[in-house]
Formats: sequence, C-alpha cells, structure tokens
Amino acid sequence: MPKRLITLLITFALLGWLAGVEWADGQTVNVWLTTHDQSALLQEQSPLVFSNGTGGTNCVVVDETQLYQPVEGFGAAFTDTTGYILNEVAGPLVRSNAMLKLFTRNSGGIGLSFMRLPMGASDLARFEYSYDDLPAGQTDTNLDFFSIAHDETDIIPLILQARQLNPQLRIMANPWSPPGWMKSSGSMVGGSLLASMYVPFANYFVKFIQAYQAQGIVIDYIGLQNEPLYVPSDYPGMSMDAPTQTTLLRDYVLPALAANHLTKQVLVYDHNWDRPDYPETAFSDATLLGSAQVAGTAWHGYGGTPGAMLTLAGDYPLKNNYETEHSGGTWVSDQLVTDFEEIIHVMRCGARSFVKWNLASDQNDGPHSGGCGSCTPLVMINTSSGAAGYPIDFYTLGQFSKFVLPGAYRVYSANSAGMITAAFLNPDGSKVLVAFNDTTNANTLQAQWGARVFSSMLPSYAAATFTWSGTQSGSYTLSATNQIRASSFNSVSGLETEQTTDALGGYDLGYASSSSYAVYRNVSFPQGLGSVSARVASGGTGGSLLFRLDSPTGALAGSVSLPITGGFQTWQTVTGFASGANGLHDVYADFEGRNNIGNLNWFQFGGPVQPPPCYPWATVDVGAVGLTGGATWSNGTFAVSGSGADIWNTADALQFVNQPTTGACEIRARVVSLQGTDPWAKAGVMLRESLAAGAVNASVLVSASNGAAFQIRGSTGGATVSTVVGGVAVPCWVRLARTAGDLFAGYFSSDGSNWTQIRTSTSIPMTNAAPAGLAVTAHNNGLSCMAVLDNVSVNQPPALAPIANQTILAGRVLVVTNSASDPDVPAQTLAFGLTSPPAGALVNPTSGLFTWRPAIAQSPSTQAVAVVVSDDGVPSMSATQRFLVTVTRPANPVLNATPDTNGRFGFWINGNTGPDYTIQGSTNLEAWSSLVSTNSTSLPWFWTDPSSSGFPWRFYRAVLGP
Repeated sequence: MPKRLITLLITFALLGWLAGVEWADGQTVNVWLTTHDQSALLQEQSPLVFSNGTGGTNCVVVDETQLYQPVEGFGAAFTDTTGYILNEVAGPLVRSNAMLKLFTRNSGGIGLSFMRLPMGASDLARFEYSYDDLPAGQTDTNLDFFSIAHDETDIIPLILQARQLNPQLRIMANPWSPPGWMKSSGSMVGGSLLASMYVPFANYFVKFIQAYQAQGIVIDYIGLQNEPLYVPSDYPGMSMDAPTQTTLLRDYVLPALAANHLTKQVLVYDHNWDRPDYPETAFSDATLLGSAQVAGTAWHGYGGTPGAMLTLAGDYPLKNNYETEHSGGTWVSDQLVTDFEEIIHVMRCGARSFVKWNLASDQNDGPHSGGCGSCTPLVMINTSSGAAGYPIDFYTLGQFSKFVLPGAYRVYSANSAGMITAAFLNPDGSKVLVAFNDTTNANTLQAQWGARVFSSMLPSYAAATFTWSGTQSGSYTLSATNQIRASSFNSVSGLETEQTTDALGGYDLGYASSSSYAVYRNVSFPQGLGSVSARVASGGTGGSLLFRLDSPTGALAGSVSLPITGGFQTWQTVTGFASGANGLHDVYADFEGRNNIGNLNWFQFGGPVQPPPCYPWATVDVGAVGLTGGATWSNGTFAVSGSGADIWNTADALQFVNQPTTGACEIRARVVSLQGTDPWAKAGVMLRESLAAGAVNASVLVSASNGAAFQIRGSTGGATVSTVVGGVAVPCWVRLARTAGDLFAGYFSSDGSNWTQIRTSTSIPMTNAAPAGLAVTAHNNGLSCMAVLDNVSVNQPPALAPIANQTILAGRVLVVTNSASDPDVPAQTLAFGLTSPPAGALVNPTSGLFTWRPAIAQSPSTQAVAVVVSDDGVPSMSATQRFLVTVTRPANPVLNATPDTNGRFGFWINGNTGPDYTIQGSTNLEAWSSLVSTNSTSLPWFWTDPSSSGFPWRFYRAVLGP
C-alpha cells in the first residue's frame, strides 16, 4: 500500500464516521434541492414548517405505517479504471476530498453504501486480466496460480478506505469473464463456460472471497456472470443462459461455498429488466427457491421497465430485487430527468439498491481498453489539471444516498399529477421524501403526513429531498373525486409500471392480463357519484377496467371500457358509470379481458352522466317540468335527476323512471341521497295508472326535510291525500305493495328488513297495466334535484298455467307437467312446491313435474292437489293452481293354481296392471302370511311355491297391495 494512502487512512480514521445530517423535529422539514439548470445542486434550502390539514386535490400522501422493502444502499462500481484514477492519478488532497464526498454524509458527502466490484477486468479496465491468467493452451483447474495481486495495487486500498469512512458499506462482486482457459473461446472475450470447468469456476468464487477476507474486506453478495445474455466483442464477457446458471449455482457454486463454510449470498441474472424469464427459470428450481443463500435478482437498466420487479416480487416474495447497474452516459439526452425518473421508479418497484456504473474516470470517461467510451462516472479527475469534477449523476444519486440510511424502509407515498415520489423511514425514525417535478412547468408539492401538511414549489424538472422526524398522527384518505394516479397503488397483482409519455409524465400501470389488479387504500367516496373517468391506452387487445370495493371480487363501484387506442402510449380519456359507492373503501382496479389488455394512467370518480337506463326501465318527465330530467344506472344504483313543482294536488310534475307491471306487484328501493333543492323535494317509489300528470297513483316518498309519506290520488285529476311520518330522513328504504283487490300499502324502513307501515291498506281503483318505478321531484320548477337510489326491485308474481282434473287407478303413476313463467325483466328464478299434498305426491322444484302413485288404501277417493310456484324476488311472490285427482280402485285379483313337473305348485295372478299384488298362505283360513309380492306390468304373473310338493299351506289367496 502506498505511504500516502496510509497517512490518509490515519487521518480519515481520526475523523470517524460522520452521519452529518441533523434531522428535523416534528415541526420542521429540511429541504435539499437540485434544479434542471443546475443552479442548485443538492443545495440546502430554507426549512419548511408543518401545519394541520390535508393536502388538497393533488396531494402526495406519505404513510410511514405502510412498510415495503428495506433499502441496503446506493452506489457505483470499484472498476479498474476507478482504482487507477483515484489512487494513482488524483493527488492526495483531491483523493481525500473525493472519498469524503463519496462515502460520508458530512458536508457535501453523499454516503454511498452499496458498491459493485468486478472480479477481474470489465469494460472499464485498462487491460484484460483475471485472477488466474495463463499462457494460451494452459489450464489451472486446481487454481494454484490464483492471485488478487492486481487489485492490491489500487482497488483494495480504495475499498478499505471507503469502508473505514462508511462501516455500513456492502459489496456485490461478479465476473465479466472467468479466466480464458475456462471458456470455449480460450479468451476472456466471447465464448461460454466449458462443462469441464464447472468445478474450477465454482472454486474461483471461493478463492476470491477468501482472498478478499484475508485483506479485511467482506464480500456480501456475488453474482455468477455480468450481463449473461450479452457477449461483447471488444471487452471481457461470457454467455450463460438461465438453465446453465441454474445448474452451476445449484450443483457447483452453492456446494463449494458450503464446503468452505462461506455463507455469502448470491444474486442471479444481473442483466436487464426485459428478460424476467431468466430469474423465473432460476427460481423455478426448488433448491434455489428454497435456499436462503440465494437472496434474489440483480437487474440492469438498459432494457425493459423496473416494473418487471413488481411481477417477480409477486411470484417469488422471498426473493429480493437489486438494481446493480445503470450507467449515465453522453448518449443520454437528459441525465437529470432520466436519473430521477428511474431511481424513484426503481425504489417504488421494490429494489433494495440502486447502483450506477463506474465510480471514477478521467475527463475522457477512461482509461479503458474496450467497451464503453461514454459512460459517465460519479467523480471525474482531469488528468491535466488534477482537479475533481462531479457530473450530474453524483447529485441525482446523492438526493437519495445522502439521506436514506442503510436499513431504511421504503414507505407508502402517492404520486400526484406531475409529481413522482419515493419515501423512506430511517432506522433512527427520521423520514425522507424525494419528489421530482416531472413537467415543463413549476409545480407545487402538497405533502400530507398523517394529519399534517407542508407545501413546496418545485421548478420544472427539479428534485427535492425533504427530511423530518416525529411521530405520524393518524392515517390518510384519498378522495375518489381526486385524480388518483395509477402508480399510487398500495399493492398490485400481475401488473407492472412503466414510464409514460402522457401529459404530466410519471408512470403508468400496464402489462395487464385478465384479473390483474391494483389496490388503492383509504379512498373516500362522497354520496352522489355517478361516473368514473380513466386515462387509458392500448396497443393490444383492449378490455374493461372494473373498480371494485374492498376485494378483487367486491361490489362494483364503477367501470369503463378500455378500447384499443392504437398504441400503449396513445392515451384516451374514457368515462363510464359509477354505482354510487359511499364511505371509506379500498379500491381494486381490476383489468378484465385477454392478455395485453392495456394501460392505466389515472382514474377519477365524478358526478352522474345521462345515458338511458337499461331495458325494461324507461325515463320520462311527467307533467310540466321546468328542466329536463334523466337517470343513470350502474350495477343496481340509479342516479335520478328531476325537476318539477311537486307530486301533489291534482297534477304532478316529476321525473319518473319506470317499467310496466300488470296487476299485483311490489316495488321497493333505498333512497341513498337526496339533493335539498327544497325541504319538500321528494324521491321514492310510485305506481301510476298512466303517465298523465293527473293520473291515479300511489307512492311512498321521502322528502329532504319533512319525513316520509304514503300518498294516493284515487281518481283522475282528483286531489292527492298524504299520510306523513315525521323524523324520517335519507338514507331511507321505501316500499309500495299492490295486492289483489287493488289494495295498496306503503312502508318505510331504516335497514330494509324491519318495515313500518305508514297507514292501513287503501283500496284504489287502478287498471291492471300500471307502470311502476322511481319518482323524483325538485319541488322547484326552476331546479333539478339529484337523488341516488339503490337496492331497487320491482317484483310481480309468476304465472302458473291451469291444470286439468285427473283420474288414475290406484297403484298406477300419475305424471302432470306444470308450466310457469315470470313477467319480471330479467325473469326471476322459479321454484315449485305443493300445499298439503296427498301422501306420496311429489313435485320437482326446478322442472315442476308432478308425480304421484296413489296407494290402494287411497282408493276409491277424490284428492285435491295445490301446486305453488314462487320466485326469488324481494319479496318472494307466488302463484297457485289447484286440480282434483279421482283415484279408482282396481278389480280384485284372480288366483289360479297348477302343479309343475316336480310336484310343486305354481300360481297365476290375473288383474289390472299397475297395482301391487301379494300371494298369501294360511293353514287355517284365519292367520295369513305374505309369501310373495309383485307389481309386474305383465299380467297374468306366474309364481312357483318353493316349498315341498303338495300344498304346504293348505290355503292360498291373492290380494291387492304389498
């Protein structure tokens, strides 16, 4: 080790570990800012102060009670280029300052804590080398010539210094290539691992780990191969497909580590997000899946979307995700925007680390012998002036690494329109929120933490880190009427996020197949919502987006179609029905269709739209209304808008949502909400003889402020009579029943189970054909009143066809087919039954088929049969048909006897077919015993007495019945 490094290490040891950041108390928020024009680079700003309240309609919620993945750190790589530049090119003072800025958090330091270490040469090395290089044609399968001497010159001294400055430093190591003699190419460039070299390859890791331990450096993670699906032509690399890596890890590397008592953890893959099938192949192996030593997956950022980690985490929740390389570079058009969008995205998708690529280089992004000539480092040393410069990558990474301590947990944070975020809870209890304004205009961050808020204006494409401490008071709610970003989910199943090109930037949610869903907790629904809008795109198959409450199969709160828009980033706002959900719920955004359904950027619930309701419902304004009314319907909830002066006196003015009925029926509904355009504004259920303003009608209505009423008009153009029950308010159930004899009864209820009748049943002469439905009036002809009603049912009794009287011989089977129908739309399910049936009579409850075999004892007689058919409506209604069955008695049987050839006697029974017949025997004509019975359909019927020859019983007879 050079003397200058020994001196510096002593100096740094005296400095100790400097946490450097003084966390705010519960009232104060400290702020650090990096702007797009780089006028502020990780620059501390004036502190902010919390106030009581909520974050408004475009807020970023932070909830530290919802914990996600722990964070192990942020960093870059100790490449050969880095070691040479910092240890041999940089002067002592420049090197000292650079190491302080990179690995401590005091002053301008960013506290890197997760570093990557190439095992040999990479694309940022001055020349090709491994730890066991030999002349061409030679091998060293016992690794007798293994040596890390190359690293002892520059790399190991830097790592020792970094760990001294930051004792929490973790290291992940993997090769770009093993020694060339292990490979099919015979070189560190190209080729694949020879099968004969699997054992030396495994032991190569053992030797490496042990050699570094001997230097006082702990290796925390290893990977088997950098970018195994890419084989470069001008720097070290090697092909290694997923089955090969699985075999190597399971059968060679893990056993070699175990044999040497090494418990280092292994990360599979170490390549781009666009091939999640690679780690899936590894984890489909039971040994690797069950091994705690196989910690998870290492990912690179040069292809695909970080959202792939969400899917893998859902499939393999015990395997962690690490982002281990994504270099900045001169090919990136806007490094600041790219970095903030990606690091936030990576953290939100569950990664435990974010690692840039090269830690240090010269002003030409080198030196290196091949590979990347435009990869930007975190620190750049000018070989002419010796000065250190810090590219924008240093500051973008520092907005996280300086404040998010190893062992922190990511916690829930929402995104808002134009603002993307990631939030963390540090081990010391302090909070960190990183926010990026992903728009071309200044944008105000409204942050809500429990019951407290702060605001901060961020310039276009600027990022800020906010830190504070204290205890969160309370939780949060998101209003359903806010524009909720799809990427603000609390959890997902079968979905991935990706960067969107839609207005206001951020991330959309997609890669959806049928039954994929995202969960949004604590969404508050005010009453009266009738529509939901969503920002969607699809270049696939399209489908539907269903918003359900509290579970993937919960009540439907709303739905929209997800059309094919011409591309997965071709955005369109669609609107659909909402069902009037209210209160606090978890919302499940459920994609339905086939594969590649489409993407979602945001959704928002709103007021009702005005399409017609479904058949058989129709909407009509009755009487002289000042404003046109209408209605919407979705999943059983009606939103009805009605004007009109009143439902009263001799003529009505209202919006009537109705369907036809004939005769007896019942209609009931729950009035969920009623807009108070007037204290006498009304909503409820009604039956009326016609749609004329003065028609005969009956209704049960609840008013805005004056209770519930049963109202009737008994003659056309006659006065209205009302019975009012005060103190009744919405939400309220109402019910109107019409029974035989034109008796009408009105009820109200608070729960839909326990009903109060408003007045005695009243006879009103009304034609059979009378529309029934929902009535709403504003009690103000210049206004429209909005009412929301659900649990609406109109039920009419089913019809059962008459049945003719029947005649049947006792012992024969009577079969009667019953035919029934239900007039409701949609038709109810019908069930058949019998009322006090004759003994043995049955009816199939589904088909209605009646069967009965009368016994001999039931003849001769006439029996009454009552068939009942009932629907499953609310309430259940039924119809009955009766018929008579005349049961006749069969003739008495005739018994003849004849001896058989064995001297035994046979007997012939003759009579009517159908009944049972029994042959009895007696020795004294007083006591008779049954010998045999038959119900043969073929008469006469022959039977031979099995007893000894002659007449053992002396007397025989045949009787009806068993």
